[in-house]
Amino acid sequence: MSAEVSLSFYQPEHNQELSTFELPKEQLRFTALPLTALKVCEEDQSRHPVVILYEGKPAGFFVLHHGPGITPFTENPNALFIRALSVHPKYQGKRVAKRAMLALPGFASVHFPFCDELVLAVNKKNIAAQQLYFKTGFEDRGQRRAGNIGIQYILQLPL
Repeated sequence: MSAEVSLSFYQPEHNQELSTFELPKEQLRFTALPLTALKVCEEDQSRHPVVILYEGKPAGFFVLHHGPGITPFTENPNALFIRALSVHPKYQGKRVAKRAMLALPGFASVHFPFCDELVLAVNKKNIAAQQLYFKTGFEDRGQRRAGNIGIQYILQLPL
């Protein structure tokens, strides 16, 4: 039987575990560490930090963003944009990210009933992340965007 993976909105008690996140340089070029992303969330109420729990312990992190700040990625006013996905290295290889992305549509439907689509941007060079997103139902409809470190594919998952 596989270990339980669930999603929870960030709570202060998650801070200690999240502060230990370190990512290899190759991964860090594509995402932000949880504490860095949390600082941005504190200043922007349209960003909602989410913790990926593995057997009840923080194992990963991402942000769900809605509103005008996501218009560079989608024109859908009912979309949620996924930002800053990371999984702590000690939990990588345990299918934590895959199970979190599979759980996300249900989580989004409960907490953001207006949402009818999940959207994200993934760097052209981030092959591992692309594979994860395609395996969990995200679609490439041909939309591209210039990012800070190269071309990004904009992927969508209709809900």
